[in-house]
Amino acid sequence: MPNRRKPYLALLLCLSLDAYADPKPEIPEVRETVAIDTRQISHEFLGFGTQIWAPELTPKGRQVLADLDIDYVRLSASSGLNTPGDPTPVDSSPEAMDRYIARQFDKNPTRLPATKSAFDFLKSQQIQTVLLIWQAPKEWQPKANQLLPQYLDDYARAWGSTLHYLETHGIRPDFIEIVNEPEGHWSTYVPPDQYNQLVKQVKRELQRRGLGDIGILGPGVGSQTGDKWPAGLDSEGRNALKAWSAHTYEGKYGGAAHNLAPFIAAVRNIQPQKPVYITEYSTKNTVFDGFVTRPNNDPAVAGPIKASYSDHYAVEVFQNTLALINGGANALFYWELGDHNWGINKDWGMIDRQGNPKPVYFALKTLYPRIPDHASVIKPQWQTHAITLSALKAQGKLIVAVANNTRAPVSATLNLSPPPPPGKLGYVSFEGGAAVQKNTAQLGQNRQIEIKLNPQSTLTLDIPY
Repeated sequence: MPNRRKPYLALLLCLSLDAYADPKPEIPEVRETVAIDTRQISHEFLGFGTQIWAPELTPKGRQVLADLDIDYVRLSASSGLNTPGDPTPVDSSPEAMDRYIARQFDKNPTRLPATKSAFDFLKSQQIQTVLLIWQAPKEWQPKANQLLPQYLDDYARAWGSTLHYLETHGIRPDFIEIVNEPEGHWSTYVPPDQYNQLVKQVKRELQRRGLGDIGILGPGVGSQTGDKWPAGLDSEGRNALKAWSAHTYEGKYGGAAHNLAPFIAAVRNIQPQKPVYITEYSTKNTVFDGFVTRPNNDPAVAGPIKASYSDHYAVEVFQNTLALINGGANALFYWELGDHNWGINKDWGMIDRQGNPKPVYFALKTLYPRIPDHASVIKPQWQTHAITLSALKAQGKLIVAVANNTRAPVSATLNLSPPPPPGKLGYVSFEGGAAVQKNTAQLGQNRQIEIKLNPQSTLTLDIPY
């Protein structure tokens, strides 16, 4: 009788062989060709910024600002306008509001010295400041955090008194953003027509106090709101703004560039020469090409790592940076410099609470300091599939930055018009959580540039030009 292998033994053999098989087959390389006409200029890029908290600007935080060559900082230096037992004045004289604001600072004796120290440091580094009051007093917005119209002049007066108090202590911001995200009921909701009134009242208050050179950024809405707040401004309201401002995140609303597009289209139609400051950006995504993380504000202590601690998040933030530059932003403020002690479940920072750098810090360090202020953004007339690419030129060089946030390796041929001067080129790549120096070659009569990106990586290339 022949010796037959029993079926279950055959099954075990198959399972055993499968155990040695690669569960993730190799993903084929993607090829891209990008034509970059450096004579086609889109707009000027002014620089990079970030959000900080003045009382927590540690020596390590200051070092990060220097490492990244930060140009702007957004911060709150307000005394707070919701102190129990001391209602905010209504229909008061400026002098009465001045006394109220001074009392609020007196009740928190550490705030003024911390704010003064932060501003002195930022001024010494030639970092421009954007001051913010996060929320109007609760008694002025008793329902759904909507600022009632009868308190618009009081809020403008509170702004004037706050800036006056800081000025008397040697603290003077370059800009203010008068309301944080006025489209939302989570902070202070101000509908478009009333925002128009408010920005004009704040501008008049600044001029009356001799502070008219402090620029107002606005409206500070989420960019997906499109034209609603910009279109609500009349001529005086538009002219009261030094620059447009908006917040843009990648997440449930769509990609970063997609979210920015309606706002850019609206403000370019209204006042095309006025710059656009994106005073908050990063990404709210938590799944990156199949890699799962937890939200940065997740209170749980177990499970996957939080997004901001992952390389994938760093690459996506890098990609969003390029997409927003291409989309028309003149300045970008990363949210935020560091995880702060009072927000125990808010882990958006480039550094953690102990000052340790996260992957996003290392990724942005390969980009931010390499783009000179006032660089010219090349109009992105190319189309790519697996990568996001930006090109900027300034000071005799061309900067090409690329992000690959997929699981596939990518090779790309860059065709520059006019061709760059001959020579071997070096570039820095972010991959595996670190910056890696690499070299590439120029090939052919037109000196094409060949670059390679590993999965979930970036590169920044400086080309003499």
